[in-house]
Amino acid sequence: MRIAPEAADVFINFYNRLMYFAGQTRGIVSKEMSFEVFKEIDPEKRAKCREALYKPKPLFNAFLKEYGNTLTEKERAVVESWAEHHIYGKLIIMRHLKKHTIFADFKTPMNVYGVLSLFDDLDGIIPHAYLPQFIETALLPYEGVIVYDGLMLGYNMLIGSNMRRSMTEDYELAKVQGRFYTSLTEAPEPPGPEELLAYQIKEKGDLPIRKVRGLAAQVKKVKQLEWELVDAPEKKRAKLEQQLQDTRLKIAALVVEFFEKDSGKE
Repeated sequence: MRIAPEAADVFINFYNRLMYFAGQTRGIVSKEMSFEVFKEIDPEKRAKCREALYKPKPLFNAFLKEYGNTLTEKERAVVESWAEHHIYGKLIIMRHLKKHTIFADFKTPMNVYGVLSLFDDLDGIIPHAYLPQFIETALLPYEGVIVYDGLMLGYNMLIGSNMRRSMTEDYELAKVQGRFYTSLTEAPEPPGPEELLAYQIKEKGDLPIRKVRGLAAQVKKVKQLEWELVDAPEKKRAKLEQQLQDTRLKIAALVVEFFEKDSGKE
Protein backbone atom coordinates (compact mmCIF):
# COMPACT_ATOMS: atom_id res chain seq x y z
CA MET A 1 0.00 0.00 0.00
CA ARG A 2 1.33 3.44 -0.90
CA ILE A 3 0.33 7.07 -0.74
CA ALA A 4 -0.94 9.01 -3.77
CA PRO A 5 1.74 9.64 -6.44
CA GLU A 6 1.35 13.43 -6.21
CA ALA A 7 1.84 13.35 -2.42
CA ALA A 8 4.87 11.06 -2.83
CA ASP A 9 6.47 13.48 -5.32
CA VAL A 10 6.00 16.39 -2.91
CA PHE A 11 7.40 14.34 -0.03
CA ILE A 12 10.54 13.18 -1.79
CA ASN A 13 11.38 16.62 -3.21
CA PHE A 14 11.02 18.21 0.22
CA TYR A 15 12.85 15.39 2.01
CA ASN A 16 15.70 15.73 -0.48
CA ARG A 17 16.02 19.38 0.56
CA LEU A 18 16.35 18.31 4.17
CA MET A 19 18.99 15.68 3.36
CA TYR A 20 20.83 18.21 1.18
CA PHE A 21 20.90 20.63 4.10
CA ALA A 22 22.06 17.89 6.49
CA GLY A 23 24.76 16.68 4.10
CA GLN A 24 26.18 20.17 3.71
CA THR A 25 25.87 20.95 7.42
CA ARG A 26 27.77 17.79 8.43
CA GLY A 27 30.33 18.09 5.62
CA ILE A 28 29.24 14.98 3.74
CA VAL A 29 28.70 16.88 0.49
CA SER A 30 30.34 20.09 -0.65
CA LYS A 31 28.63 23.39 0.05
CA GLU A 32 29.28 24.20 -3.60
CA MET A 33 27.20 21.22 -4.77
CA SER A 34 23.91 22.36 -6.30
CA PHE A 35 20.60 20.81 -5.25
CA GLU A 36 20.07 19.46 -8.78
CA VAL A 37 23.41 17.63 -8.64
CA PHE A 38 22.64 16.38 -5.12
CA LYS A 39 19.45 14.70 -6.30
CA GLU A 40 21.55 12.45 -8.55
CA ILE A 41 24.17 11.34 -6.00
CA ASP A 42 24.75 7.65 -5.38
CA PRO A 43 22.57 5.77 -2.85
CA GLU A 44 25.44 5.22 -0.39
CA LYS A 45 26.16 8.94 -0.03
CA ARG A 46 22.43 9.70 0.08
CA ALA A 47 22.09 7.25 2.99
CA LYS A 48 24.91 9.08 4.83
CA CYS A 49 23.12 12.40 4.31
CA ARG A 50 19.92 10.82 5.62
CA GLU A 51 21.79 9.61 8.71
CA ALA A 52 23.22 13.13 9.15
CA LEU A 53 19.67 14.48 9.28
CA TYR A 54 19.01 12.39 12.42
CA LYS A 55 22.40 11.84 14.08
CA PRO A 56 23.98 12.82 16.37
CA LYS A 57 21.08 15.27 16.79
CA PRO A 58 18.13 15.80 14.42
CA LEU A 59 18.52 18.88 12.21
CA PHE A 60 14.86 19.66 11.53
CA ASN A 61 14.82 22.67 13.85
CA ALA A 62 18.14 23.91 12.44
CA PHE A 63 16.59 23.73 8.95
CA LEU A 64 13.60 25.74 10.17
CA LYS A 65 15.87 28.35 11.69
CA GLU A 66 17.84 28.66 8.46
CA TYR A 67 15.06 28.44 5.88
CA GLY A 68 11.79 28.82 7.81
CA ASN A 69 10.97 32.16 6.22
CA THR A 70 11.19 30.61 2.72
CA LEU A 71 8.68 27.82 3.50
CA THR A 72 4.96 27.80 3.01
CA GLU A 73 2.78 27.40 6.09
CA LYS A 74 2.12 23.76 5.15
CA GLU A 75 5.83 22.99 4.62
CA ARG A 76 6.70 24.54 7.96
CA ALA A 77 4.01 22.46 9.69
CA VAL A 78 5.40 19.29 8.07
CA VAL A 79 8.96 19.97 9.28
CA GLU A 80 7.71 20.84 12.77
CA SER A 81 5.79 17.57 12.84
CA TRP A 82 8.85 15.60 11.71
CA ALA A 83 11.00 17.34 14.31
CA GLU A 84 8.67 16.13 17.04
CA HIS A 85 7.52 12.77 15.65
CA HIS A 86 10.02 10.56 13.84
CA ILE A 87 11.53 7.12 14.24
CA TYR A 88 14.97 6.46 12.81
CA GLY A 89 17.16 3.39 13.12
CA LYS A 90 16.89 -0.37 13.06
CA LEU A 91 13.40 -1.80 12.65
CA ILE A 92 11.78 -5.11 11.72
CA ILE A 93 9.40 -5.57 8.80
CA MET A 94 6.99 -8.15 10.18
CA ARG A 95 4.30 -8.70 7.55
CA HIS A 96 2.36 -7.15 4.68
CA LEU A 97 -1.36 -6.50 5.20
CA LYS A 98 -4.01 -5.10 2.89
CA LYS A 99 -3.92 -1.57 4.34
CA HIS A 100 -0.25 -1.28 5.26
CA THR A 101 2.99 -3.08 6.07
CA ILE A 102 3.74 -3.86 9.70
CA PHE A 103 7.01 -2.50 11.09
CA ALA A 104 8.19 -3.17 14.65
CA ASP A 105 10.85 -1.61 16.82
CA PHE A 106 13.34 -3.28 19.16
CA LYS A 107 11.90 -1.81 22.35
CA THR A 108 10.71 -3.88 25.28
CA PRO A 109 7.77 -4.14 25.07
CA MET A 110 7.61 -3.98 21.28
CA ASN A 111 5.69 -1.24 19.42
CA VAL A 112 4.29 -1.95 15.96
CA TYR A 113 3.47 0.48 13.16
CA GLY A 114 1.23 0.34 10.09
CA VAL A 115 3.40 1.89 7.35
CA LEU A 116 2.78 2.98 3.76
CA SER A 117 5.38 3.39 1.03
CA LEU A 118 6.00 6.29 -1.34
CA PHE A 119 6.32 4.86 -4.85
CA ASP A 120 6.73 1.07 -4.81
CA ASP A 121 4.61 -1.32 -2.77
CA LEU A 122 6.67 -2.82 0.02
CA ASP A 123 5.54 -6.36 -0.72
CA GLY A 124 7.22 -5.94 -4.11
CA ILE A 125 10.46 -4.73 -2.54
CA ILE A 126 10.59 -7.39 0.18
CA PRO A 127 8.21 -10.29 -0.65
CA HIS A 128 6.29 -12.16 2.05
CA ALA A 129 8.66 -15.13 1.81
CA TYR A 130 11.57 -13.02 3.10
CA LEU A 131 9.79 -11.72 6.20
CA PRO A 132 10.50 -10.91 8.94
CA GLN A 133 13.40 -8.71 7.82
CA PHE A 134 15.75 -6.43 9.76
CA ILE A 135 16.19 -3.04 8.12
CA GLU A 136 17.29 0.52 8.85
CA THR A 137 15.02 3.36 7.78
CA ALA A 138 13.07 6.37 9.01
CA LEU A 139 9.33 6.51 9.72
CA LEU A 140 7.58 9.87 9.48
CA PRO A 141 4.03 11.22 9.76
CA TYR A 142 2.69 12.46 6.42
CA GLU A 143 -0.80 13.17 5.12
CA GLY A 144 -2.37 11.52 8.17
CA VAL A 145 -0.48 8.20 7.86
CA ILE A 146 2.98 6.79 8.60
CA VAL A 147 5.39 6.52 5.68
CA TYR A 148 8.93 5.24 5.44
CA ASP A 149 11.26 7.73 3.81
CA GLY A 150 12.11 5.72 0.69
CA LEU A 151 15.61 4.73 1.86
CA MET A 152 16.02 1.26 3.32
CA LEU A 153 19.20 -0.55 4.33
CA GLY A 154 18.98 -4.30 4.85
CA TYR A 155 20.84 -6.64 7.19
CA ASN A 156 21.82 -10.20 6.36
CA MET A 157 20.73 -11.77 9.62
CA LEU A 158 19.44 -15.31 9.94
CA ILE A 159 16.15 -15.49 11.83
CA GLY A 160 15.60 -18.90 13.39
CA SER A 161 12.27 -20.51 14.21
CA ASN A 162 12.46 -19.60 17.92
CA MET A 163 13.17 -15.94 17.18
CA ARG A 164 10.42 -15.87 14.57
CA ARG A 165 7.94 -17.36 17.06
CA SER A 166 8.96 -14.89 19.76
CA MET A 167 8.60 -11.92 17.39
CA THR A 168 5.15 -13.09 16.33
CA GLU A 169 4.06 -13.39 19.96
CA ASP A 170 5.41 -9.89 20.71
CA TYR A 171 3.50 -8.55 17.70
CA GLU A 172 0.22 -10.14 18.82
CA LEU A 173 0.74 -8.82 22.35
CA ALA A 174 1.45 -5.30 21.07
CA LYS A 175 -1.86 -5.29 19.19
CA VAL A 176 -3.97 -6.22 22.22
CA GLN A 177 -2.07 -3.96 24.61
CA GLY A 178 -2.59 -0.81 22.54
CA ARG A 179 0.87 -0.49 21.00
CA PHE A 180 -0.19 -0.67 17.34
CA TYR A 181 0.30 2.74 15.71
CA THR A 182 -1.15 3.91 12.39
CA SER A 183 -0.21 7.51 13.19
CA LEU A 184 2.86 8.98 14.86
CA THR A 185 0.95 12.06 16.00
CA GLU A 186 -2.08 10.36 17.56
CA ALA A 187 -2.77 7.65 20.12
CA PRO A 188 -2.38 4.03 18.95
CA GLU A 189 -5.33 2.05 17.68
CA PRO A 190 -7.18 0.22 20.48
CA PRO A 191 -7.71 -3.52 19.95
CA GLY A 192 -11.09 -4.64 18.67
CA PRO A 193 -13.24 -6.73 21.06
CA GLU A 194 -13.05 -9.84 18.90
CA GLU A 195 -9.27 -9.56 18.62
CA LEU A 196 -8.92 -9.12 22.37
CA LEU A 197 -11.09 -12.16 23.08
CA ALA A 198 -9.16 -14.26 20.60
CA TYR A 199 -5.90 -13.39 22.31
CA GLN A 200 -7.27 -14.10 25.79
CA ILE A 201 -8.59 -17.51 24.70
CA LYS A 202 -5.30 -18.36 23.03
CA GLU A 203 -3.35 -17.41 26.15
CA LYS A 204 -5.51 -19.56 28.42
CA GLY A 205 -4.94 -22.52 26.14
CA ASP A 206 -8.31 -24.09 26.98
CA LEU A 207 -9.38 -24.72 23.39
CA PRO A 208 -7.81 -27.15 20.93
CA ILE A 209 -5.33 -25.44 18.62
CA ARG A 210 -7.60 -26.01 15.61
CA LYS A 211 -10.37 -24.03 17.32
CA VAL A 212 -7.97 -21.25 18.29
CA ARG A 213 -6.90 -21.05 14.66
CA GLY A 214 -10.54 -21.11 13.60
CA LEU A 215 -11.29 -18.21 15.93
CA ALA A 216 -8.30 -16.26 14.63
CA ALA A 217 -9.50 -16.83 11.06
CA GLN A 218 -12.99 -15.55 11.92
CA VAL A 219 -11.53 -12.45 13.64
CA LYS A 220 -9.43 -11.77 10.56
CA LYS A 221 -12.54 -12.14 8.39
CA VAL A 222 -14.42 -9.59 10.53
CA LYS A 223 -11.68 -7.04 10.00
CA GLN A 224 -11.63 -7.72 6.27
CA LEU A 225 -15.41 -7.35 5.96
CA GLU A 226 -15.37 -4.14 8.01
CA TRP A 227 -12.72 -2.75 5.68
CA GLU A 228 -14.69 -3.75 2.56
CA LEU A 229 -17.85 -2.13 3.94
CA VAL A 230 -16.16 1.27 4.10
CA ASP A 231 -16.21 1.76 0.31
CA ALA A 232 -18.76 -0.87 -0.70
CA PRO A 233 -21.40 0.17 -3.26
CA GLU A 234 -24.99 0.13 -1.98
CA LYS A 235 -25.96 -3.02 -3.89
CA LYS A 236 -23.22 -5.04 -2.12
CA ARG A 237 -23.66 -3.64 1.38
CA ALA A 238 -26.53 -5.92 2.44
CA LYS A 239 -24.58 -9.06 1.50
CA LEU A 240 -21.43 -7.87 3.28
CA GLU A 241 -23.40 -6.88 6.39
CA GLN A 242 -24.99 -10.34 6.50
CA GLN A 243 -21.57 -12.00 6.16
CA LEU A 244 -20.28 -9.78 8.96
CA GLN A 245 -23.19 -10.76 11.22
CA ASP A 246 -22.75 -14.48 10.46
CA THR A 247 -19.01 -14.27 11.18
CA ARG A 248 -19.60 -12.54 14.51
CA LEU A 249 -22.08 -15.27 15.45
CA LYS A 250 -19.41 -17.90 14.78
CA ILE A 251 -17.00 -15.98 17.01
CA ALA A 252 -19.67 -15.74 19.71
CA ALA A 253 -20.21 -19.52 19.58
CA LEU A 254 -16.50 -20.18 20.12
CA VAL A 255 -16.39 -17.64 22.95
CA VAL A 256 -19.39 -19.32 24.65
CA GLU A 257 -17.67 -22.69 24.34
CA PHE A 258 -14.55 -21.22 25.90
CA PHE A 259 -16.37 -19.74 28.90
CA GLU A 260 -18.43 -22.89 29.44
CA LYS A 261 -15.21 -24.93 29.62
CA ASP A 262 -13.63 -22.35 31.89
CA SER A 263 -16.57 -22.28 34.34
CA GLY A 264 -16.66 -26.08 34.41
CA LYS A 265 -13.24 -26.10 36.03
CA GLU A 266 -14.40 -24.17 39.13
